[in-house]
Amino acid sequence: MKFVPKQIVPLTIAGRLLLVSLVILMLIMLLSGVVMVNLNSLREVNREIVDVNKNGIIIVERLLNAFPGLVKAGEKYVVSGDVDYYERFQMLKQTLYSDMDELAHLLNTTEDRQLLVRARSQCNLYLAALEEQSIHRKKAIDDLPAPVLEEKEGCLMGTVSALQQITALNEAAITEKTTLSNRRINRVLLITLVVALLVLVVGTSILTITTRSITRSVSLLKEKTKEIAEGRFDRIDSLPGPREIQDLAVHFDIMCQRLGELDALKADFVSHVSHELRTPLAAIKEASAMLSNGLFAGDNKEQDELHHLIRDECDRLLNSVVRILDYSKMEAREMEYTIDSFSLPQVIQMSILKLAPLCVTRDIDLEFVPPPQDLPLVLIDQDRILEVMNNLIGNAIKYTPEHGRIFVTIAREEVENQVKVSVVDTGCGIAPKHLTEVFEKFKQIDNGVGTRMGSGLGLSISKHIIKAHRGNLWALSDLSQGTTMIFTLPAV
Repeated sequence: MKFVPKQIVPLTIAGRLLLVSLVILMLIMLLSGVVMVNLNSLREVNREIVDVNKNGIIIVERLLNAFPGLVKAGEKYVVSGDVDYYERFQMLKQTLYSDMDELAHLLNTTEDRQLLVRARSQCNLYLAALEEQSIHRKKAIDDLPAPVLEEKEGCLMGTVSALQQITALNEAAITEKTTLSNRRINRVLLITLVVALLVLVVGTSILTITTRSITRSVSLLKEKTKEIAEGRFDRIDSLPGPREIQDLAVHFDIMCQRLGELDALKADFVSHVSHELRTPLAAIKEASAMLSNGLFAGDNKEQDELHHLIRDECDRLLNSVVRILDYSKMEAREMEYTIDSFSLPQVIQMSILKLAPLCVTRDIDLEFVPPPQDLPLVLIDQDRILEVMNNLIGNAIKYTPEHGRIFVTIAREEVENQVKVSVVDTGCGIAPKHLTEVFEKFKQIDNGVGTRMGSGLGLSISKHIIKAHRGNLWALSDLSQGTTMIFTLPAV
């Protein structure tokens, strides 16, 4: 199996702009995500600095400031035994433990917690030593055992040392986290700058490419327009660019083709008109010259024939002009019709009676097959439908050889509620590929057997008339097998 690659459909201008917008939006969303992650981390770092480290330092400073008061109250109680000192000692002791509990909830590193445990333990030992000393408060301090005093002083120094180390660790953590916060702020600024530059570069690149492709395509169309103005209607082979530009090129090609057809049609029209008008005018001119020069002054019969020739050629000339004017009105949809109910067989009989003498002259058998009895009336402009019948039967007579036959039939199409008329001849026929071209104006068809058909307006006018009556007209034929012209009209 042969693989056929799919054709890539180019983006439209709107699609390209949408693509630029989507790329920029995605980059902005990426930037927003990165910035949000970094800002969230930055917020967490700042929260730790404020809620943990700063508050931890404040509480440690409060403990260090409260500890001397506790020591003094305890020492005074030990010496004096005053109840007020004892109550103050207990109150400060309770505050001290409360601050240590609060500090324990703030500290989040193992080293800080170990130092706090050590400070609490040393403080407990100091308070225990102080309690033991209060039991012997009536004795002199010098009488107390030396280990008790040494232990008391060591616990006091150990508690203060542990708290000071906690403060130092928190200050170091604040410095470290502040540095980390600054680094992350710089990272956010750098990412923002990079993404902004990337958005600018990508957006500018896509827009520049799109603009260049549009400009190049428009320039090609501009050159093509100049060629058309000079009368050259060559097609555009390919046109790069967005889909709108390519669609424009396709319609431009159609326009060029149509202009070429119109140019050829103009030549055909000039040829047709010059032939249709020149021939009767030449005959009128010659007959008038003969009469003016008195060539047949004594022969009344010859003069009458010249007068009849002039009248006939004038009628022919007038008919040609009227047909051209009628066709122009039909194309402009300005033709007026007088519609009424008529019996179609009567119209057909009028046409047959008019053209029968031509058939007799050429020894052609013209037959109208009797219509069915239940044939309905039709809404038509009688004169226009009679013109259609004259055109169809006249063409059949023109292209049917001597001793040929022409049949006119009429039938009812009950399914579509239409009346169908057929004009069948035994003439030279039309090639199937030309069956639609015979209805084009000024179109001449070579049937391949030495006969050129058409170049007039008869069938084209007939097609317009039938379509104006909401019917249809078409041809069935084959070379050397005769032709059948069929048209339909809606029944009443």
